Amino acid sequence: MTDEQATTSSKIDERSLQILRGLYSTLETRAPDKEAWNLNQIARAKQTVIARYAPVFSLPNVARLDEKEFLGFLRSENNLHWSGLEKNGSQVTKDMSTLRQALTLLVDETVPIKTRLARIRPQTGPPMVKWLGRAVLTAILQVEYPERYGVLNNVAEKALQDLALWPQGTKNASEAEVYEVVNHLLLRLASELATDLWTLDYLWWYLGENAPTAKDDPSMKVTPAVDPSPKSASQPGPRPTTPPSSVHRPSRLALPSGLDVSNDRRKEQPMARLDPRRRRQDLRSAVRL
Repeated sequence: MTDEQATTSSKIDERSLQILRGLYSTLETRAPDKEAWNLNQIARAKQTVIARYAPVFSLPNVARLDEKEFLGFLRSENNLHWSGLEKNGSQVTKDMSTLRQALTLLVDETVPIKTRLARIRPQTGPPMVKWLGRAVLTAILQVEYPERYGVLNNVAEKALQDLALWPQGTKNASEAEVYEVVNHLLLRLASELATDLWTLDYLWWYLGENAPTAKDDPSMKVTPAVDPSPKSASQPGPRPTTPPSSVHRPSRLALPSGLDVSNDRRKEQPMARLDPRRRRQDLRSAVRL
């Protein structure tokens, strides 16, 4: 991907920001709940996980990484944020020496992030560690460098696509190239929302959990996105004053929220679960903001 493509891909559509701000506001005002967390609970979880695991994955210590410590991090009850990371844990830790080398390279800030990821997971040729994918790699980057690197997994990718924010021109790009561009976008989004990358990553899951389907709400009509200009949007509230995003838009949109109504559920989800009735109520509140 060229620098021009990266710059174009990072343009942010105001309508997408309105949806995210609405969901963020819902988390901000909700009461504490052991199942459906609010912002304070999310922040405390972040502090706990970083305090425990940032030293483990630090450059001075990762070369001595313990297998049990690594496998423990992959479990949702310990990382307090992601589930399913442990699925291939036993395969990833088969060769601990190579795993330590890969993670040492991953957290070495003297090497550009695209170069690091390209060496760990090259576009052609075998990866350094089989089954060590982007979900685990970027989760470790987020814990070790919480202000620099966001998480890219299936949940995040689908959310960005549903919001028409996924960068264009990535079909033939390497994972390393895609992450470099997406991470730039995540940093921009976090700044726009005045939040951190950890909370932004929670929003991707929360967005997917709260996306209504036509069955849930018959008023959510489906229409082709043939005209992305502001005049064609039937979204409530004032029309956006910013120009529409130049990125490719999904072919199916659910109006008025702008969310994809497809029920494509992904495996990588945080451990929190929401009541279906609360999900619909939260989303309706969010899109009215």
